[in-house]
Amino acid sequence: MSRAAAPLPAEQFARLLATGAVRFGLSLSPASISGLSHYLAELDRWRRRINLAGALAPEELTNHALESLIGAPLVPPRAEVIDIGSGGGLPGIPIAVLRPDVRVTLLEPRGKRLAFLRHVSRTLSLQNAIPLAGRAEDLPEATWNLATLRGVGDLPRVLGAGSFLTPAGALLVWTTAPQTLASTLVGRFQLERTVPVPSSQRKQIAVFRKR
Repeated sequence: MSRAAAPLPAEQFARLLATGAVRFGLSLSPASISGLSHYLAELDRWRRRINLAGALAPEELTNHALESLIGAPLVPPRAEVIDIGSGGGLPGIPIAVLRPDVRVTLLEPRGKRLAFLRHVSRTLSLQNAIPLAGRAEDLPEATWNLATLRGVGDLPRVLGAGSFLTPAGALLVWTTAPQTLASTLVGRFQLERTVPVPSSQRKQIAVFRKR
């Protein structure tokens, strides 16, 4: 998709979400579709000014949001969640939309991306989504029950010892190489299981447990 193309309105994203949810085996309420569609419309609009999601087609943006929702059932009730390197808000904002019982901290060190996260949290009135400027290595200890992460990069460096997680805290990583990640985290995190992402041949959510 050309970056010059007009942003897609929320109503069209709502239709894409409704269709895509069937392929992903998700049952979404009208309120969830409304929140997600307005989020995607804002993401589509803002990414023309700052690098939030690359030059993806609206269908691809929608798929990323639906992939994020596959992780929502893996989050314990009333959990404190931190979305590391949140960027454009994936997977943190979709999880916050679908799971109002949990609180999601959107951790992002870059100012323009943080501005977007603050804007979209206000626009959607997502009181359970809290943008936070910073990096994982500077977080207070034993504060969050679960961390989420996409665009892995150097995961051992990013996570360190995972001291920001509570004892036996969990880590959800959207990846195509869970076993490779597990080998880099030996001694700090243990791979418990993987959850396949529908409509993808390789993508999985790797569930790690802090040792």
